Amino acid sequence: PWDRFMHVFGGGVAACFALELILRGFEKGFLVSRRPLLVIVLSVVLITGFMGYLYEAWEYVTDLVYTKKSLALGDGRDTVDDMNLNLLGAGIALSLTYPLTKRKLEAVVE
Repeated sequence: PWDRFMHVFGGGVAACFALELILRGFEKGFLVSRRPLLVIVLSVVLITGFMGYLYEAWEYVTDLVYTKKSLALGDGRDTVDDMNLNLLGAGIALSLTYPLTKRKLEAVVE
């Protein structure tokens, strides 16, 4: 159960980090796009997915180093479930933080 919670939580943290990073890029003029909302959504999803991949790789390496077998990684289905839980956590976190980031988002998308 801790593994599932960590993936949901980690996905939320990664998504909030990615959103803030992308919004600041637009605010400071480092990022320019004709379709900023598309860039924001794709960037958040891709960064969250990549950070989820890094967490899966960390689980794999720690299993090999400490137990010489794959315990935390489980089978292939566990890995896919974990990646989906990362994206679920991202969706939950972004839904909860939307009221806080609404003004920034509207300024960028205009």
